Amino acid sequence: MSSPLLLRAFVNERLTAAADEIFHCFERTILKYEDEASSSKQEIERLRGVLLELASNTNHNTVSSQALLCKGESSPAHHLCEQEPGPSVSQEEPELRHIKEEEEELGFLQSAHLKYHMGTHTQKY
Repeated sequence: MSSPLLLRAFVNERLTAAADEIFHCFERTILKYEDEASSSKQEIERLRGVLLELASNTNHNTVSSQALLCKGESSPAHHLCEQEPGPSVSQEEPELRHIKEEEEELGFLQSAHLKYHMGTHTQKY
């Protein structure tokens, strides 16, 4: 074979090997990010449960305090006794909206992080 053909074959072989290495690295990176996203989702669900439990306990404690004030006392808080002690839907919605906004922000940050690392991720082999 002539020298240019040998050089062409060698370059093709090295380019193919480099492309394979890049694809393997890319696959490992994607798997890593999928694991991190899954872990983040699990942590969000866990924290949502804790937050809702705390909110429920706080609402219960507030209701108990209002009930104690309402028993036989005539105070400025007496008007609270005339209202239903349970939390209204409009009071809970801002909390749920805030949680959803945090989830969306987390998803955006993960997406931006992935794009950043995919665009700047270079390794020498």
